Amino acid sequence: TVKAVVFSPDNRMLVSGSADNTIRLWDLQTGQHLATFIGHTDAVEAVAFSPDGRVLVSGSGAEDSTIRLWDPVSGQQSAVVPSYWVRTIVFNPDGSTFATGSADGTILIWDLATVETTYNLNYSPSVF
Repeated sequence: TVKAVVFSPDNRMLVSGSADNTIRLWDLQTGQHLATFIGHTDAVEAVAFSPDGRVLVSGSGAEDSTIRLWDPVSGQQSAVVPSYWVRTIVFNPDGSTFATGSADGTILIWDLATVETTYNLNYSPSVF
């Protein structure tokens, strides 16, 4: 099962995150599978490219509960940090930070350079 997809900033590649715990890189001109990134131990629920395309961030389900930063060219991990069941990831336009949304209603803002959180926003549903 494919859980997440994202285009590279140059629109040459697509990255998919899957229930088989893998991230797959695809060439959009040929349709060829270029690489498989292995490291998560649960479904890859979210993926995002930095605006310059140099970093790929992935987040996984409850069993793994990590965020991983990858070099999309080499497939090497540059960081692994704990974070509860990541469901979505998005970069800010300048690429200096990214945000993750988790299944527990927490939104974290991360500094890309340090891979540390700068804000912790907790969603509390209100009754209308």
